[in-house]
Amino acid sequence: MLFHCIGKKGGAQQYNWAMSSKLARPRELLMLNAYFMGNAFKWNMIHPLILPALLLNFVDDSHKNTALGLLTFLGLVLAAFLQPLSGALSDQWRSRWGRRRPLMVIGAALEILFLLVLGGLAPRASSHARGLLLIFGGYVGLQIASNLTQGPGQGLLPDCVAKQKLGLASGLKNLLEMLGLVAAALLGGHLLAADGHNAGQVLLWLLPVTWTLLLLTLWTAREPSLPAERPVPLHLKTLWRETFHFGDALQQGFIWLIAQRFFFLFGMYGLQAFIQYYLRDVLHAANPVRETGNLLAVLTVALSALAVLGGWLADRRGAAAVIRVAGWLAASGYLLSMLASTPQQLVLYSAVL
Repeated sequence: MLFHCIGKKGGAQQYNWAMSSKLARPRELLMLNAYFMGNAFKWNMIHPLILPALLLNFVDDSHKNTALGLLTFLGLVLAAFLQPLSGALSDQWRSRWGRRRPLMVIGAALEILFLLVLGGLAPRASSHARGLLLIFGGYVGLQIASNLTQGPGQGLLPDCVAKQKLGLASGLKNLLEMLGLVAAALLGGHLLAADGHNAGQVLLWLLPVTWTLLLLTLWTAREPSLPAERPVPLHLKTLWRETFHFGDALQQGFIWLIAQRFFFLFGMYGLQAFIQYYLRDVLHAANPVRETGNLLAVLTVALSALAVLGGWLADRRGAAAVIRVAGWLAASGYLLSMLASTPQQLVLYSAVL
């Protein structure tokens, strides 16, 4: 069980989040969302660029895809369950610093430890087995720590932003995440050596970037003090049941929505995870790391532009119709990408995707 300072009358349900001054100015909304830019920057440096390059130092060519697939699969499974749980835990958290920020700080502090393992210790490992063990421990630990931070972070917008500005705040959040992805793709592709020998050094540069942006968010979030009435035990079993109990939602098409998201993102994550090895082994790119960064930058720019158009069309034609057309376009983009014979063609066809 977890022991925490939760009010005996039900914690989050009894707490009125009305604040004397909720955030409404664009500058404040940008600063509140700064953490999400850093988080996007971090993971889009690690997954498509740093992790594949780092593994090449410890895994032979015939097993690198298997190792990368197992690692990223485990990471995504952890994210799927840990982020909702940490968010639910923050709903009931009571402290003098609010309910979201304490968990975010704990998770970010743990990230420092696991980034040091992944970026500082793993590249210096004396053997391949030791190096793989450190990469595994560092990556899994980083996923746990990051999702411990992300869950509460998602609750900051409805908690801290004026109701009439929630749409703007969400749009700025998406914009900053896209900018983080573009920055990771372009910077990572040019900072990381083609053979990945400096992957650990590049990884450690993520620490000052992500922490600076996190501190901006923590400073901007105006959470009131929540003194606990009495510490009470919180059972993990109860937390799990309350978090993943969907009730009548499963009878209202919710499960089909989640299934659609699963299959769509399955393709996107597959492309992101293995594109560097595809460029290296199939298209024989001279610098697969740099080409991966360029490809991801093109994808993100196209996504940023078309996401706005997609929302506008969904308001006028219906979301289901737009999703059907987008699904066929995405499938066409995948098929075209399989026909690419040069990195430049792959970038062009990926714009369709």
